[in-house]
Amino acid sequence: NVFGSHELVRFNYAEALAKGSTQEAEFDADVLGAIDRHGFVVIEDALPASTCERLLQEMRPYIDATP
Repeated sequence: NVFGSHELVRFNYAEALAKGSTQEAEFDADVLGAIDRHGFVVIEDALPASTCERLLQEMRPYIDATP
């Protein structure tokens, strides 16, 4: 495929953050490398659950209004 392999690659931000700054630098490099190879990545635990809930509450009227 001329657009790349599009393999789904997942990274966990909270785990990398808990391991310290050395792991953060490696995390950044791994994420950028995966984006270069596959065009996208999934970064899990980048936001706390409370922030996701708040965003969902704020977006609910728009979600409900969408057919």
